[in-house]
Amino acid sequence: MNVNNDHSKVWSIISQKLFGKNYFDRDKILTEEEKCVVDFIRNYSYEAKVQEPIPDYIVFADNKNFRSKLPTDACNLYVDYTLFRQKVKQYESLGYDEMYFSFVEVDNNLINLLTNADNKDELEKLKGDLYIIVRFVQSTSNTIKNYFLFNVRYAENDVRLQSDILINNFPTSTTGLKFKNISNNAYLPLRINYKLAKVSKYMDALNDFSSDFNTDIIKVGFTYCLGEKPFATGNKEAFYLVSLPIDHRGNLSFFPYYDQGSLEP
Repeated sequence: MNVNNDHSKVWSIISQKLFGKNYFDRDKILTEEEKCVVDFIRNYSYEAKVQEPIPDYIVFADNKNFRSKLPTDACNLYVDYTLFRQKVKQYESLGYDEMYFSFVEVDNNLINLLTNADNKDELEKLKGDLYIIVRFVQSTSNTIKNYFLFNVRYAENDVRLQSDILINNFPTSTTGLKFKNISNNAYLPLRINYKLAKVSKYMDALNDFSSDFNTDIIKVGFTYCLGEKPFATGNKEAFYLVSLPIDHRGNLSFFPYYDQGSLEP
């Protein structure tokens, strides 16, 4: 795709996110007011460096599909933006190159690993539900650092997580079986893999967006979806996560794209 077409695609996404309309549709006849909007978007200095891995209509459809299967399970997963950014940048600077979101079920064994009282209180609210251990990995030496970063005020790591007992128990846990049973293919994802450098670029994109639109991002929120995902042996229906940044007013729905569990722009 050439540069002009690439910019047009991004402008189209931004116009739909901001105003609910595609002002860059070739067949659309614009009013004077709409022409001003188009000129503003075209002349705005925001760099066209993001893509939209997953469009709104798929997110809405797959989230609806998930809720039709598990109507009482509302997503309450998030990471504190400042806390997460600090850890991503720290481990990138130390030469770590991969990051995993490993799925576990919140139970007393997991909560007892926490030392901070506020963190314990927050995870008590998720008992019997999905949780994510964030793993930073230096692949050349196979050095792994495991962290509690989701739904906590303070980052915590614990060497007892190295045993992988909680992670290995997820497929047979109540939560794991619940997510497996809603898939038409009885498929259960166990973790999400990331390139840490791409996560770092995503954090930079959030930082630039926060500055450009004069807002303070406080969290990155995650929502459950259930839809077709590509695999080597063909598509399978599986649950996955999408994320959007959150400020003090709520989800920044006009952020130019959804992450679909990759955190990669």
